[in-house]
Order: sequence, then structure tokens, then C-alpha cells
Amino acid sequence: MDYPLTQTGAEVQEILDSVGPLQQAVETLQGQQTTLGEGLGAEVAARAAADEAQDAVIGILVKGTGAPDTVTKMALSKAISDQAVIYATGKAVAKSGYGISSALTLEKGKIYLFPVTSQPASDVAYLSQTVTNTYDKAIVYAYTYEIINDRRVIHTATADYDETLVYTYSYDADGNLIAIVDKDGALVPGRQLPTTRRVTETFYTPIVNQPAISSGKFLFVPTHGMDVVVSHVSAQLTGDVEVLDFQLTLGLVTTLLGDIQERVLCEAFGLMSKRIDSIEKRLAVQGDVKARSIDLGYIPKVCGREMVVFEVTRQEGSFLDGPKSWPSFLGQLCVDTVNNKVYIAYKMTSTNANQCWYELTITNNS
Repeated sequence: MDYPLTQTGAEVQEILDSVGPLQQAVETLQGQQTTLGEGLGAEVAARAAADEAQDAVIGILVKGTGAPDTVTKMALSKAISDQAVIYATGKAVAKSGYGISSALTLEKGKIYLFPVTSQPASDVAYLSQTVTNTYDKAIVYAYTYEIINDRRVIHTATADYDETLVYTYSYDADGNLIAIVDKDGALVPGRQLPTTRRVTETFYTPIVNQPAISSGKFLFVPTHGMDVVVSHVSAQLTGDVEVLDFQLTLGLVTTLLGDIQERVLCEAFGLMSKRIDSIEKRLAVQGDVKARSIDLGYIPKVCGREMVVFEVTRQEGSFLDGPKSWPSFLGQLCVDTVNNKVYIAYKMTSTNANQCWYELTITNNS
């Protein structure tokens, strides 16, 4: 990837100002309830605005205030199989075919591009922040009992977190406790079982439910350092996460967003990418349209009809001379390459089809 030279403050502001047409174009496109001819013009205009806005975002993120300090990659790999983080609860639950990646350490203000080739299930949190806590957790014991001299006393105690960790109680003939031993036969000091144990647990805070794109690279910019994991089908937990480091982005997230709004920036770019993808898909239905080569102000409203028809016309020297086909709209052209004739439709109804066409005079300038 090539990175341009440093941009001036005025140029960066111009880039920022140019993002606006995207929203207007998308709103225009979504509000269209017209024929194909009118809709085509709106969609082409929307795509042109989308291209302009996308160029602007690239200008912000790639041009920035200069070339990136570093361009690196982080490997995405699976750490846990057949589990997924649920977006609504932040809990890791059993889910066949899914997985949770190894934790990735992200730095404030850097741009991270996650590889995406499909969407996870709607209940899965694609990206979650992880927090690892170490604390003392209470131990709960399950007891068995025995009777000594008509007294009910504890015989064994089993820890809740390890069923093999069994403590056995010993008594004298009168039923007085004299010792407690662990599973290895070692005496428990003071005949007091441990009440807590030191544990380390990982908790998840969901950040992104589903990426805004279904194929490509999902952009995420953290506003503070964090560890994150990706939860997806196992086949998606591979590849490289690209890391771009720009001083402009660091300044944006520090000055404008604050320390808890990382979703605002990443979802804003994600939404824009999703809208651009939507425009691309709708344009694909129309065929090969190149917005930059068409003056939208002069496109006929053809409503899906052929602008030019090709036909071998009658040449009988009678009133039936000319095209045999009825025109689809005023201004439609009919070209006869056999007899070197060109006709234009100047009316839609008549006694015969040929009477709707007017023969154009062709001058050979060669």
C-alpha cells in the first residue's frame, strides 16, 4: 500500500467536509419510489457521492497528517472451541462450530482492520473486550456424616471446584475431633478447612454485535488500550489483523471522543461501508454503469427499454418502407446496418409502425 505525503490542515478539513454528500445521497436513494429510469439516475448519483465520501474517509485515515509511523499485522487464532460470546449477556456459552480467539492487545488511537468473510449469528458478539480478574473465591463443601456415641459428626468434606479434593475427619472414642487430613493424607493445620481459593477469571464486555460488512475488512479504532477477542465460526478465526498507526487518528480519538466511546467511531465507519456495499449491490442489478462517464442531466427516461434497436427495414418503394417494429418511447433510434438507414421515433401511434419513424439523413464526411 502506498501512503501519500503529509496533508495540510486545510486539506484535511476539506476531506472532512466532503463526507456529507454520502448521507444525502443515501437518503435520496432510499426514498426513491420511481420507475427504473428515474431510479437509475438517483442510484448513479448516489454511487458517485459514495465514491466521493469513501475517498474522503481514505483521505482521513490514510493521508492523515503523513505516512503511518508503523504498518504491522497481528495473527488471529482460535483459543477456545465450540463456544461463543453472547452479545446480550457477555457470557461465553456452548455453541457448536464456533470459537473464541486468543486475546489481542489493542492500543489507543491505532487503526485495526479485522478480516471478515461472513457474518456471525445474530446473537453472537463478534468483538468483545476482555477483562481478567484475580480474586479470592469462597469454597463451598459437600459433607457426609457418621454417628459416634449417638452424635452426628462430619465424616468427609468435598470442595465444590474439585471432586477429588476430599478431606477426612478423625475423632476419638468420645466423638471429639482430633484431626483432618487431605486426599494425600497430610494434616490440615489447625483443623480448619480453607474457606477461599485464589482464582483468575476472564469476563467479556461485548463491543460489536455483527460487523457492518459481510466481506472485506472491518475497521475498529479503540479510544483506550484494551484486550479484545473475536467470536465467530471457527473457520473465520484465522488470518491477519492489519494495524495502522497514524498520529491524526490518535488526536481524533483523544480530543473528540473520550475514553468510553470506541463504538461511536468504529460503527460510524462500519455503517458507511455497509451503505456503500448496499449501493453497489443495487447498482449491480442495473448492469455495468459507470457514473463518471455519464452526464446525468441528459439521460432519457427509457424505463428499461432499448435505447437503440437494430432491424433490417423494408425497402419496397411504398408507404410501408421503414421499420416494422413499434417504438418503445419517443426519441428511440432504429439502425438498419444492411441498408445504411437510421430512423428516430417521433410519435407512438399511427396506422402502421413505419409511420412512427422518421428517416434521418446521413452525411458521409470521410
